[in-house]
Formats: sequence, structure tokens, C-alpha cells
Amino acid sequence: MAKDFDRRRFLHGSCALFTVACAGDPTTKDTLSPTDTDTPTPPGGHSETEPTPFADYPCDQVDVPDASWTELTLAEYPDLADEGGWYGVNTGGRDIVVAHVVEGCYSAVSRACTHEGVLVNYEAARAQFICPRHGAVYSASGERVSGPQPAGIVNYPCVRQGDSVFVLLS
Repeated sequence: MAKDFDRRRFLHGSCALFTVACAGDPTTKDTLSPTDTDTPTPPGGHSETEPTPFADYPCDQVDVPDASWTELTLAEYPDLADEGGWYGVNTGGRDIVVAHVVEGCYSAVSRACTHEGVLVNYEAARAQFICPRHGAVYSASGERVSGPQPAGIVNYPCVRQGDSVFVLLS
């Protein structure tokens, strides 16, 4: 080693190199901007990877749908027929996520994360809604589980009848 190259200079240089490497190319588009196809990533420092307990599933909505309910046909949304299937849908002027949580149980929640409004996705293996930007986690009933979000997301009554899933948005 050169005489004036000491541990402090080595660490300063390493930190500067690490910072430049992590920053990436500043002329490219923001790579954190989510799309509907983003795969959610668990947040750093949060380890809520356990599935939502069955008691938290919103399966007790037994009202019979009438004209005020929004209908999603399985012909148009075939993944809802299978447990774990979900769709992000814009209906009635609202962005929602509708998911087939467990057999006979459906959940519909507002799609906007309460942290920054990013569109959340459903993660079937955990039976939870996840924000792909900062890892906010919501239970199947929309309750806040972990992350930077200040509150849960709106849960809408949701039920399947025949070949349709109905959501009450009012």
C-alpha cells in the first residue's frame, strides 16, 4: 500500500463507489414506478410473510345481490373461479382488487395503497394485498398488517352467486 493510503481513505472510496453503483443511470425512468404486472416484494424490515388467519377473511357477507351490486362474470374474469385468482378492476369509477381468497370466500378492496396511492396486488400464497412500491401489507379484509401505510384499505362486500361475483361499491 502507498504510504498515504490508509483505512479511512479506503472506506471513503468504497462508500463512494457503492453509492454510485446503487444510484444507477439518472437519465433513465424511475424504476420504482409500479405497473399492474409488478411482482410485490416484501418490505425490508417487515417479515409479515405468514398468511392471513382464516378468521380475518371477509367471508361473512351473505346479502343477496340486487341491482346496486356490480357484477363480474366468470366468463369475463375466469381466474376468479379458482382459489387464489384475482383481478384489478376499474368499475363504478373505482379501482378495486377482487380476489378468490379461499373456497367460497371472495374479497374486494380499494386498489389504492393508503401510503402513496400505488395500485396494490393480491398475493394468493399469503392471502394478503401487497403494495409493490414500499411493501405495505394488508389482510384479506383490508386491515393494515405492516408497512408505511397509515391505515387499512376500504373493503367492499363481495359474494359469488352462480357464475358471477358481485361487489357492493356503495
